[in-house]
Amino acid sequence: MSVGRIQSCCLAALILSLTVGSAAFAAETAFIDTDDPTGAPGILRLPPGHTYRFNVDPAQSQIVVTAEVMGRDDSDVSPVAGWLDVTLAPGQAPFSTIHVTDLDLQLAEQIDLSYGLLGSATGTGIGVDMNEPGSAAAVETDDSFIQMNNYLAARGLFEYSFILIGSGSVDLATMDPVASDLAGLVWQDWTTITVQMNIDIEYPLEVDGSAVGTAWIQGTIIATAEVFWAVADLYSDGLVNFRDFAVFAAAWDTSLGQPNYNADCDLFDPPGGVINAMDLAVVADHWLAAVE
Repeated sequence: MSVGRIQSCCLAALILSLTVGSAAFAAETAFIDTDDPTGAPGILRLPPGHTYRFNVDPAQSQIVVTAEVMGRDDSDVSPVAGWLDVTLAPGQAPFSTIHVTDLDLQLAEQIDLSYGLLGSATGTGIGVDMNEPGSAAAVETDDSFIQMNNYLAARGLFEYSFILIGSGSVDLATMDPVASDLAGLVWQDWTTITVQMNIDIEYPLEVDGSAVGTAWIQGTIIATAEVFWAVADLYSDGLVNFRDFAVFAAAWDTSLGQPNYNADCDLFDPPGGVINAMDLAVVADHWLAAVE
């Protein structure tokens, strides 16, 4: 029997076994959904340059707001929620570059600042947005990165009452964006990618065009994204099933340079430049794999 005939028989046998396996184990598989209005699954392989939505963990993330007014300063702290949009390129770390392209952070609590007999200030609805991202940053071997030349914008309302300057309010959204570097760490633990990142914004405080002090919005956020890492998830939908098998079958028994050859289907490590029974075995090993 020829090698091609043997491989065709292998493919037919696998189709039969996977069909039986689908009936037996379909109830054990699951998808992880996101708030994406398109209904796209939230678990994906990591193709080059893929952008992930990272959700900030308020239990591990906090922002400190400090304001110095007329030589006196006070601070208050709040948990922070929100999200980051992050583009990652694979590499040895396991990422080679990171690009935080957008962010939306919201303080969960009101900020209360007291200056004794001088007065007080209250911040409500305080948040931070990305006005303009800097360039992608290299991820070092210790998982660290510094994305430089970003412009961040704050939002929210500060209401103040001081003996010497009177009472009023400052709308942070009317202030110019501020240049700020984003430094942190990025790492992967199986199906979870974590970004730990510092926020550091400094604003001049003015009342009626006159400088009265400086405000800082500083802290550390931790955000995570769930991903799907099965090498045989050729359809990139978070589950290895017949959609992936259809992609694989279209490239079956082709070699590098032929029209239907698909490098993504050359699954055996190291790739052999031909889609054959060794690659088929990888599909079988990952069949119905999913993040529960």
